[in-house]
Amino acid sequence: MRHWLLLLLIVTAVSSAAFAPVTHAADNSRKSLSANDLKCERGFHWQGDSCRKLHIPKHAALDYSGHRWVCERGFTRVDDQCVTFSVPENAVLNAEGNGWECRLNFKRTASGCIAMTKQELGLQSLEIQRVRECGDSHRAEVTGHCGGEYVYGRVDACATNKRVSGQIVFNTGIESTVEGLWTNVRSIVGRDGNGNDCMLEME
Repeated sequence: MRHWLLLLLIVTAVSSAAFAPVTHAADNSRKSLSANDLKCERGFHWQGDSCRKLHIPKHAALDYSGHRWVCERGFTRVDDQCVTFSVPENAVLNAEGNGWECRLNFKRTASGCIAMTKQELGLQSLEIQRVRECGDSHRAEVTGHCGGEYVYGRVDACATNKRVSGQIVFNTGIESTVEGLWTNVRSIVGRDGNGNDCMLEME
């Protein structure tokens, strides 16, 4: 009798396992801040309804998000390639190294840098003063939601007045600016460039 009972239990367990529903997460993705969102793994980006592998051209590398690529220093993006470029007189490489910006007291034109006017020099002084009043600033990667949609990006947070500004990217690949306030050690409340409310967390 015991043998028959043991056999019945084994058959029942095997049958339950065989007919149990099987679920699979989207390939090359993982859960994000919300259980209802999926975020692509590094080296993949969201396209359509799935994560697709990025094609990284020569002289390029993954950016901070892991879902896009940027050109190495001294190269700039042209379509889907990274090409060299020249830095004009009175200009220097920008912080990212993939473009150029004018030196202090010069402004950018289509082909180079020319001296600022007296009025422009005054506006530049006001901007420098505003930056100094900010005190120490912190650059951080962020993730969260804007208008109910998952976003990621990078922001600069001012230590003195707690103001935050930066760039975010939606899962669809659309980019936007974001501005807001640094409310505590990690949380940011603000709005994107389209006026959507944003709730972000520093990583």
